[in-house]
Amino acid sequence: MITYSITILGGFYENNINFVIFSISPGTITTEMVNQVVAEDGTGTLLEDFILMHPLGRIGKPEEIGATAVFLASDGGVFVNGADFRVDGALTITPRTRPGAGSHSKE
Repeated sequence: MITYSITILGGFYENNINFVIFSISPGTITTEMVNQVVAEDGTGTLLEDFILMHPLGRIGKPEEIGATAVFLASDGGVFVNGADFRVDGALTITPRTRPGAGSHSKE
């Protein structure tokens, strides 16, 4: 919402300089931090729960976030402004009440 608000308030053009304002909101991504949390999980099912929460049936890769940033910084993203890109494997639009209760529920 803040991305949209900044754009609407006119913070996108000043002194003949175009400001492109957007954000990237990643879902669960395979990173050192996530790997550490999974390794320290006492249940042994956390990684499976993360995967089950995503309709794509997996968690994201860092290069998928990077590819989004590269697109937005390229000529292909020149007309994008005031948007939030959810690179989350549809995690935010999947109804769930607990881990593992996404589109690929254990039940």
